[in-house]
Amino acid sequence: MLLRFIQISILTTVLFIAGCSGNGNQVLIEDSDLSMDNASISLLTIELDYLYDDFPDHSFGALRPKEKSVFERNLLNLLSASTATPVTGRLNGLTLLDHPFEVRNYNIEEGNLSILSPAEGTSLSDSQTQSRFTIILDQFYFTPFQVQLGGGSYAGHEGTMERRLRFDTNYLIWDNEKGDAIAWGKINSTATLSLQNQNRTYNNLILDAFNQIIRVSPFRPVFNV
Repeated sequence: MLLRFIQISILTTVLFIAGCSGNGNQVLIEDSDLSMDNASISLLTIELDYLYDDFPDHSFGALRPKEKSVFERNLLNLLSASTATPVTGRLNGLTLLDHPFEVRNYNIEEGNLSILSPAEGTSLSDSQTQSRFTIILDQFYFTPFQVQLGGGSYAGHEGTMERRLRFDTNYLIWDNEKGDAIAWGKINSTATLSLQNQNRTYNNLILDAFNQIIRVSPFRPVFNV
């Protein structure tokens, strides 16, 4: 069922983003020496439990229990659904302890983007997962809110309130061969919150976020295959 949902969601998302170009909050370093032969991707999320003692002033991502469950069950499948470049797996959280990390500032259109980043020269891997590139998510969170639809400002014509959910995250694309970042940015996605099927809302938001990342990257989007 999840894979079928992903396929439908990709078609919907592609129609939305097909005519869009990268925004100023996403950066991809143009490098003619960047070889995509036999390229592969792994995924790593920056988690407070592992790095808080070393970076107590960092604004870590915050997830409610429901959102943590979605991250654990679906995050890797949703990344795999957004790109035709092979995804090798999700790096264990202990990777954050086994490799040196530091706060680094990356330039974007709105100014500096502060992200917990591997130290320069680091190659990220664990005992089960290795890849040429790693997508790192940092400072991720979901925000529920309401908007008023229709109606006017006078009594009896207030319209209806619609529940919505927004997903924000910062990210890096780390080149494990070069030991440095090749892309970074901050993105968000918003969707109507379905109380009958909240999982679908969460999955749509994450899938759209990954599609935005893949769009400004050297990786092949799945819909071009």
